[in-house]
Amino acid sequence: VRITDKNNKIYEGKYVDSLPNGEGKYIYPSGEMLLGNFKSGMPVGICKIQYTNGDFYQGFVANETPNGEGTYTYKNGDVHSGQWIQGIKDGAGKLTTKTNVIYEGVWLSGKPNGNITVKSGKNVYNLTYKKGIIGKSAQIQFENGDKFSGIIENGNYKSGVYTFADGMIYSGSWQNEKPVKVKVIDAHGNKVSTKNGYEYRTICGFDKQILDIY
Repeated sequence: VRITDKNNKIYEGKYVDSLPNGEGKYIYPSGEMLLGNFKSGMPVGICKIQYTNGDFYQGFVANETPNGEGTYTYKNGDVHSGQWIQGIKDGAGKLTTKTNVIYEGVWLSGKPNGNITVKSGKNVYNLTYKKGIIGKSAQIQFENGDKFSGIIENGNYKSGVYTFADGMIYSGSWQNEKPVKVKVIDAHGNKVSTKNGYEYRTICGFDKQILDIY
């Protein structure tokens, strides 16, 4: 059957006892669609919502919006899988971008909140967020075996410990990813003098594209 209600919402599908029952879909005046199974007039179980901007959601719903476990696929190719409350990301989740940057952690009221693990290629970032705002603490494991633990600001190292794969350590502060005041310890634990034209090694930079999380 095809029925249009007083709000111009269209139902197409099976109809039993004067209510949607069985497989069917809602077509909203905006052009959005909800497809799934209905029971006593309400969508139940796993449904699919198609949005007019090209995004779509597949998962559990309540009141015809994402609610519970589900996957939201954005038109640009990004995918967020996790918990939803009334259409908002809320709870454990995983965001995979079209460039294959992976964010795993917890979202609160639609924003990353708490510890978020970010995988960009084979580099792993452990970052903290509060209501979508990135914190200053960071631990990073780079593909080449180097590590950083310390403070960042706007995707730049400010202070901390950078350990090279061979065991050499830089400890101190940076500006524009260059040492400003750094102690150097070699792989044997010996302090290295940075006087007389000491040439600092190149360190792995912070991948600023990972800051674009939502």
